[in-house]
Amino acid sequence: MLGDIIDIGFRPYAPADRAWVRRVNLRQYREVEGFDAGFDAALDASLARIEAQRTGGRVAFLIAEAAGQPVGTLFLCRESDESARIRLFYLDEAWRGRGVGRRMLDQAISAARGHGYAQICVSTFTRHGAACRLYHARGFQGVVHPPAEVFGQCLVQVDYHLWLTPEDRAADQAARLP
Repeated sequence: MLGDIIDIGFRPYAPADRAWVRRVNLRQYREVEGFDAGFDAALDASLARIEAQRTGGRVAFLIAEAAGQPVGTLFLCRESDESARIRLFYLDEAWRGRGVGRRMLDQAISAARGHGYAQICVSTFTRHGAACRLYHARGFQGVVHPPAEVFGQCLVQVDYHLWLTPEDRAADQAARLP
């Protein structure tokens, strides 16, 4: 198992990766999870946002590779001056449960700190249990929304955020006091 982790490398995303990113996300969400055709447009819009930020700085676009082939992706995008958002965090099923996703997330957290962000946000659905557990293990706090129809399915969305400094967390908590 340790050898599996060592065999994974990380590199920056390149425009040539876009077709692969699109293909694996469509396969995961349309074929495996049964999302409707509305997902295609949402994916294309997300990829366009990612591409627009690619050279703007304060981002970290990771591709995980095994034997020279892409097996995972994580895009840390600028949401605002203070906040970064993780988009299209994906890992091939064969590499899940081996610590690769944790390493990818840790790199994103480190990059966000290095870029001076106060927090990282990411959204997922409760049925993505492994992702939810990973975010909790890394200190993210989640807000669960009521069930809603999304891409033809009734899903429960969770919006996670991680404050990157104690000062930012304290300021957020103080702002929420009555």
